[in-house]
Amino acid sequence: MYPKEKMPYIIKSQVGIGIGTLFYFYGVKLISLSEAVILFCTNSIWSQIMVSIMNKEGITKSRLFNSILCIIGVILIANPQLKSQDQLQHVIGCLCILACSIIQSYAFIIMKQIGTEIPSSVTVTYFNVIMLFLSSVQQQYVATFEYFDDYFFYSFGFSIFTLLAQVIKFRAQTMVTYDKICNYSYSQMIYIIIIDFLVFRTVMSKLCIIGALFIISGVFKQLREDRKLK
Repeated sequence: MYPKEKMPYIIKSQVGIGIGTLFYFYGVKLISLSEAVILFCTNSIWSQIMVSIMNKEGITKSRLFNSILCIIGVILIANPQLKSQDQLQHVIGCLCILACSIIQSYAFIIMKQIGTEIPSSVTVTYFNVIMLFLSSVQQQYVATFEYFDDYFFYSFGFSIFTLLAQVIKFRAQTMVTYDKICNYSYSQMIYIIIIDFLVFRTVMSKLCIIGALFIISGVFKQLREDRKLK
């Protein structure tokens, strides 16, 4: 059995992540996915601000600079089209994504309090149980799910890889505060580009290549700095 005093941190963090996810899914209905990705990527900034306030420490300028480098890269890759027929819906959508980014940043920071003595599989289990309830509410009152071709095949693959990623990510977040590892999450954009090319034969645009170089620079610069701290 794991320590009972850790339960409040598990519940608060996973409920926060779940609620943030609902905000994200609702926001994506109102704005383009490229805009949503960019707004969500501000979580690295929010997490650094929150940890700075909570620990009464100054924000590390180099870490913040690395975050900005990566966000610029994401903007270039996503290349959002800032046109909208309904301005109010667009604003609401942007606010939902920002709410998701802020709520999940706080939830990720709380996860450090869980500690490494609790297996990440336990944390993932709580997350999925909470998401099962929250997504049911969302499907009932907010969004309507639509089936598509090869739904079960893609859903099965998504579930397996997401579960594996959650176990690894949640483990890392219980070892250090989220502001220390948030910049590394931008590397997933590089993996997406590589998989997109290898599987779907999608040729990268010049903007995409430049954006990828920004992200690689930010991530490797952060990695080099973190190695010096050891």
